[in-house]
Amino acid sequence: VEPDEMIGGAEINLYQTAQLLMDIGHDVTVLQQDTGNDIKQYDGIDIEYLSVPDLPGRAKQVALNLAWQRNVPDDAIIHAHSMDYTIPLFGRVDSVNQQGLTWDVPDGGALTTRIKRHYVKRILESGAFVRASDNSFLTYTQSEHTTARNQVFPVPNGVDTDRFAPADCPPESLGIDPGRSSL
Repeated sequence: VEPDEMIGGAEINLYQTAQLLMDIGHDVTVLQQDTGNDIKQYDGIDIEYLSVPDLPGRAKQVALNLAWQRNVPDDAIIHAHSMDYTIPLFGRVDSVNQQGLTWDVPDGGALTTRIKRHYVKRILESGAFVRASDNSFLTYTQSEHTTARNQVFPVPNGVDTDRFAPADCPPESLGIDPGRSSL
């Protein structure tokens, strides 16, 4: 389940995971909110667009969540782009992406924080795996859900060096002195 057409580290990770799954014989379909894009397939990955009413705030997200849950076959392996795309969850999710913990703050009594904590607990209790973009979610899980530690896999977001820094680009062509170390 992918919410929109934004591409970042988590999306690159999702793409690479989809490629690996296809390599071992799985059919992969991305369910995405209809944005008017007419691309039906990308590198062998089918894309289905779900029509969602134009609702205010979180209501639109909940409508998307309900739409994808109605459109997933019973035998599908489901990976959600984030915990936000599992609220409300009436079925199951096999894995989910989690980016950081900006919502888990010391004064976390706000309704949004309580809802997210509730769904994190439900996801972990269901046995779903979590691909975390850094170690903060793993630390949170070790503290708050100790029996779920082996369900969390930190895979840091990063730069796709094949795409953004091809090996055939000499440093001097970018004005970089090849005799100096650069970070």
